[in-house]
Amino acid sequence: MPLRWGTIGVAVSYCGFKALYNYQNEKDIFGRKLSFPQINIADALAASAVLEMGEAGGKRPFCIIEKISKIRFQSRIPSQRELKNFLVDIKDDPYWPISARANWKKRGN
Repeated sequence: MPLRWGTIGVAVSYCGFKALYNYQNEKDIFGRKLSFPQINIADALAASAVLEMGEAGGKRPFCIIEKISKIRFQSRIPSQRELKNFLVDIKDDPYWPISARANWKKRGN
């Protein structure tokens, strides 16, 4: 993640729950429309699990997370639309303007 130190957890897949929690049509504490009205539940759970499992001598290969109020379980695999909504279009990526200006070089060149 740009401008951050340390490791973070990132979900590589998910199933059995809705990956995004939607705050659409809600306002922030100052009454303003939210710029990003969704929470990425899958990545938030992954980051929380990394915190508990540790990165060094913790020796905890998995983590059980219970009683999370914003999880909406479902008894089916994610639809193609849900999977597509989980990803960000490059034009909506907040880091794209910086990445687009970088002088990228391929290895060996």
